[in-house]
Amino acid sequence: MENVIFTDEQLTTLKAMLDSGEMKKFMLACDQLAACKSREAYELMKKYTTHKDKYRRLYVFKKIFSHSASAELIPWLEESIASGEEYFSSYGLMMIGDLGIKINREILLAGVERELKDPYTDGINALRALEANEENFRAIISIFKKAKVSHQKEFLAEILCEKYLPEKASELFALFAVSDFAKVRIIAARIGRKYGFDLEKLKYDENGHVRKAAEMNLGELDFLRKYMKDYRVEISKELKSAVIVNPYKDEHIEIEFEKSKYWEEYTVILPDTHAHFGDSEDAEEYIDEFIPREFLKK
Repeated sequence: MENVIFTDEQLTTLKAMLDSGEMKKFMLACDQLAACKSREAYELMKKYTTHKDKYRRLYVFKKIFSHSASAELIPWLEESIASGEEYFSSYGLMMIGDLGIKINREILLAGVERELKDPYTDGINALRALEANEENFRAIISIFKKAKVSHQKEFLAEILCEKYLPEKASELFALFAVSDFAKVRIIAARIGRKYGFDLEKLKYDENGHVRKAAEMNLGELDFLRKYMKDYRVEISKELKSAVIVNPYKDEHIEIEFEKSKYWEEYTVILPDTHAHFGDSEDAEEYIDEFIPREFLKK
């Protein structure tokens, strides 16, 4: 957000709007002050963090954490989430994810679990602020298993994919593929297509959308299917490029496809060279020569 700079006269006007008895004027003033990164603007809002009017506190709560000086208010944010206070807890958790605010891990996890009682909670968003490590992965998996409704499961699945692919692709695929909810099984199908997992069961899923997502139509890159049995093959969403991942070292094979009447359509990029081919058979032959020589455990 672009920083807005106010004159002293404008700040005086905004202060008067904050102090007025009209909630609409108060909200408009907060919106304006939240766009200004000056200490003066922050201090004008800060005094309302202890106001007797709950709804004025709440509106400031929703706006003030975008300011860099708000780090000193983290204890207020943690207390609001730990207490489970209506609105404050859910808004606080949502902001943590949006703004990447760091708070006590245990408070965050407990707050998200408590929010599961609301089928449509956005408090799950806070999990995005957690560092991507094994401990937090297990914690989010635990919450995923406790979630009872499709919206929550889907939200959690998206966060897990965002933070832990490709490292946890196999485990996430196995977990999502057996979900009771079709939208989560669709996510499993997408993981399976991208990383080359067995989609046979999902192809016969009771839900038509899942079956469609599991169809392995790779277009002009369909010849890469043969490599999925032994290697991780990452296919772009547009089906225009792919990577065959070397499991033993950081020397992968990249494949690009571009439809053209004037030049060779396939490009195979190796660690130290690249080559162009007019058809998939020649590209496949080139890859077959490289893999046995380079995809070896050292």
